[in-house]
Amino acid sequence: MNNMQFDDVLKFREIVSSINKELHYKGLFSIEYMLSNNDPYDVMEFLSGHSDYYNVIISDTFECGASFYEIFENYCSSVINYYKSLMIKNSDEKLYYDKTKEPSTIVYPVSDVNMVKEDIGKTLSLMREAINTYYDAYHNRILVAELTTKDPSVSDYFDFEIKERELLHLLGVSAKQLRNNPDFIRLTGNKYMSSIDILEWIMKDINGNNDIKQFNEDFLKRIAANSYMIAEIQHSPNIQTKLLNYHKVRLKSQAFLKYGPLSEVSIVAKLNKPLTKYSKSDTVSISQAKGFNRYPWTYIGEVNNGNTSYVETLLIDDAQGKANTLAGATPAIIKGIYSTSADGSGSPRQIVFNEEEQFNLFVDAFNAFNGIMNFTNLINYFKNVSMGGNSVNKSPNRGK
Repeated sequence: MNNMQFDDVLKFREIVSSINKELHYKGLFSIEYMLSNNDPYDVMEFLSGHSDYYNVIISDTFECGASFYEIFENYCSSVINYYKSLMIKNSDEKLYYDKTKEPSTIVYPVSDVNMVKEDIGKTLSLMREAINTYYDAYHNRILVAELTTKDPSVSDYFDFEIKERELLHLLGVSAKQLRNNPDFIRLTGNKYMSSIDILEWIMKDINGNNDIKQFNEDFLKRIAANSYMIAEIQHSPNIQTKLLNYHKVRLKSQAFLKYGPLSEVSIVAKLNKPLTKYSKSDTVSISQAKGFNRYPWTYIGEVNNGNTSYVETLLIDDAQGKANTLAGATPAIIKGIYSTSADGSGSPRQIVFNEEEQFNLFVDAFNAFNGIMNFTNLINYFKNVSMGGNSVNKSPNRGK
């Protein structure tokens, strides 16, 4: 791609944007979202079966002499390498995990940042991709999960929605802490910003524009934008406090990008006590934490109390770390997700996890949580279900 002419670059950007718009119209995920958890050739195979525009343009030749397929192949590799460059090193997992335990009401001095500008930049880039994932996959969508019961012919159902105002907290930013931070107040000129206002203030810097909902924004342009005002401000001699808990933001952004009820098969359980000390979560969704070794499970806590329903917290941990919270809980597996736009617009999305995916998660969860949770219903379910039934093949559109 280094030999591409300027006109070729513009044409390529326009094509990728057009393919993403087609995918969105069909209720499918963007190329970049799929690449966050997939092999490039799985994504390309998926596009060949689901994008008319991709199939029409694939053999076109650019001025540089390369075909669209060749350039797109390089593009996919560059996107995946970009994602990899942002991920936390396995050797640093405990450092980041420990930082998530910092109280969210205390304003910390700038000396507590403990992160160089380059890593702050990577943190903000990862946060940006997590936010774009939210607008691509979850924004303004009602999700209904079909759950296993001990009888394979009968299902239970569980619905949820990740609201825009919840996103800031899920990604590790405390609005209350920032509202009490004199440096943040001086920078923004506003002491009473809402969670969405704070999210927009951060994204104006790291996206370079005001349209944070534009999930089709050119990915190449985003990759090039590697200089951030927040990173510069944080190390300015005029700043006395830590603006964000960058370790927590980076860890939670990675977990959010790699996890998703729309993309990963999960188990769901009602809790006998809240997921964390300061939460009210009475329901938890648990999936394998992609990219983390020391803390292999991602937990998303939801509150479902009568007419009140909201997603409250996102964290990673091992099984023993949540043993007391999960004690006695009876898990079910999400067999599939159906999502519709909350305002009635847009195309519905439906994902069915095949029996092999369900069983593999059951085995891993049983090995990790046996003796903590009650697996009787799931054991009976898999005794009764036929593993040779109507399975749906794994699809990159799920982020697999």
